[in-house]
Amino acid sequence: MDLSDTRHEQVISAERERALALIEGNLVWDNHGCMPLRWEDERFLPQLERYLNAGFDVAVLNIGFGDVSVESHLRMFAALRRWILARPERYRLVRTVEDIAIARTEAKLAVSFDIEGANAVGAQLSLVKLYPTSAYAGC
Repeated sequence: MDLSDTRHEQVISAERERALALIEGNLVWDNHGCMPLRWEDERFLPQLERYLNAGFDVAVLNIGFGDVSVESHLRMFAALRRWILARPERYRLVRTVEDIAIARTEAKLAVSFDIEGANAVGAQLSLVKLYPTSAYAGC
């Protein structure tokens, strides 16, 4: 290892420390995490640990998009919600800003959901209220 290699490693180490300090001092949020939309197969869900390991505080997970049916949106929503609620030691569902603050102090990942487009409600606008309230209620 020559002097330039040593200097390069020092720069990388300093940048890593600066990045970790930045993460530690701020709320780190992924506003649109795309997980596989397979409500019948939960094998991919342990990938949420990657958010925690990378220093994220909040993950907003997509539950559907485009031409995905209302039923598929609801099934994905229910599957994610059930899986997260079964692991309260690692995750906290988000209903309020306070839930995010609590999750952060408890070193848990705060999880919420989003949709792309309006197919999650289809022609039944009353479904709009279902999504945020059901996320927290654990129904």
